Amino acid sequence: MKSSKRSRGFTLIELMVATSLMAVLFFALASFYMLVDDSWDRGGSLLNLQRDGSYALLEMATSVRMGSSVQINPSTQLVIKDASGATIGGYYRQAGDNTLRDNSGAKVISSLVDSLQFTLSNRTVFVTLVLTDSDQQEKAYFSTAASLRN
Repeated sequence: MKSSKRSRGFTLIELMVATSLMAVLFFALASFYMLVDDSWDRGGSLLNLQRDGSYALLEMATSVRMGSSVQINPSTQLVIKDASGATIGGYYRQAGDNTLRDNSGAKVISSLVDSLQFTLSNRTVFVTLVLTDSDQQEKAYFSTAASLRN
């Protein structure tokens, strides 16, 4: 009788090589997934900051345009007045408070306001706003100018 040598399975070395290749592939895919997930989260944070900052600047610019004069108290508080001198609105950030508030004390945006500054030149109010996300990783910078009513 002739004995024929046939392979009836994989050798231990072949299994180890295949397992190693699968481990490397799995590690690469997991790393790629974590990178994409982190980018997605950062993009979402920036989008929220952009939305909040744009909303705040729109609200402030609209209020300034309705006023005839403004009063800026140490550059972080803006009081908007009408022609008779009555207060019609305002915005501020208290020391130690990281929210932008309107004159009544209500929050305009609850994002972390890193800095807020108002300046007046002629009859134009310049607003500079910097927001930081809750993880303190992303910052968004905003500025606008709004002219007072004549």
